[in-house]
Amino acid sequence: MTDSFQFLSKLLGMTNSTNKHEKAVAQTKLEEQLRKYGVTKDQLEKRVKEGFEDPTLKEAINWTWKDAKGFEHFTRVKPHEQIIVSACVNFFNGRLVIGNSYKGKCFDIFATKGNKIQIDLYAEYLIEACERALK
Repeated sequence: MTDSFQFLSKLLGMTNSTNKHEKAVAQTKLEEQLRKYGVTKDQLEKRVKEGFEDPTLKEAINWTWKDAKGFEHFTRVKPHEQIIVSACVNFFNGRLVIGNSYKGKCFDIFATKGNKIQIDLYAEYLIEACERALK
């Protein structure tokens, strides 16, 4: 539950954003995730106020980024996705490696465990916003 708690607490923080679109997306995603984990918003806020801090969040990790459809490997990398993921990774002090395999291209990300949550959330939000604007 530690990873999911950190994810939920980040979403809770984003619901106070001054950007109305970011706030709306965060509220929708938070409600969806709270239902998934069977936690109420009051329980989450109480736990955040208690100041739960996980020391493992500073550990260096690596993972393969997945797009909104859950794909890790791509036959063609969409330019806007590569730019957005790269910018989010750099902003949160991580490193992005674009790999090639027999399955296709993939984004391998190296960052801290705590920054993984932020990188995934912001990249997903910005890619969705970009694709909405393109439509």
